[in-house]
Amino acid sequence: MRFSEIKERAATETMWQWHHPKALDSLKDYCISKDLWRLQGDYIEKGPFPKEPTSVSFKKLNCNEETGQVTLRLIPKCGDKVHYGIGEPATKNSPKVDDLNNFRFFAISCG
Repeated sequence: MRFSEIKERAATETMWQWHHPKALDSLKDYCISKDLWRLQGDYIEKGPFPKEPTSVSFKKLNCNEETGQVTLRLIPKCGDKVHYGIGEPATKNSPKVDDLNNFRFFAISCG
């Protein structure tokens, strides 16, 4: 149902409670900001919504050619913990990164 239809129904339906004219707009803004509702054009979509997949981006901070040690800053998306695996995909049981701003590992080459 379009949100404009909800507002019209609230204004014309005698069974509905009386509220301040901006109450529905405030409710809509609040629910959208808390991701309880999502706006799809003129329509309101109610949650719960599926979680977005997690991912990690990184920025190379330092690389020592002599030792092969690389330092990265890890930036998690849609999550707050990062696990890593060496030579295999990471799982929840893999080691956890303690310092996301200073993740160090050894690489064959810094390139």
